[in-house]
Amino acid sequence: GGGPESSHNVVVDEVSGYLYRVGGWDKKKNVRMYDLNANPAAPEYIGKFGKGFIHDAQVITFASGPYAGKQVMFACKAVTGSHGLQIWDLTDKSAISLLGFDTWPGASYS
Repeated sequence: GGGPESSHNVVVDEVSGYLYRVGGWDKKKNVRMYDLNANPAAPEYIGKFGKGFIHDAQVITFASGPYAGKQVMFACKAVTGSHGLQIWDLTDKSAISLLGFDTWPGASYS
């Protein structure tokens, strides 16, 4: 329920200085991004993305390996009949892309 101000959870990538609100009112694109770098007390809204209802997430900025420098979100999609794990590349905020999605029998959250 609620409007644009409601969220289920807040995810912060301290390396990049971005905040992501998940589990909000828009079931199609409910991850909302904010830039904390210029003014953490009044973050700038950047935009939204997603596929389905994202219940929880974690963002990692990789320091080494094949994804070095990439910001990647691991997100729990929570929609009846379609629970699963989404993996998003957040590196370019103007071109966020879904890297993959998988589900499994009995997938759910508690």
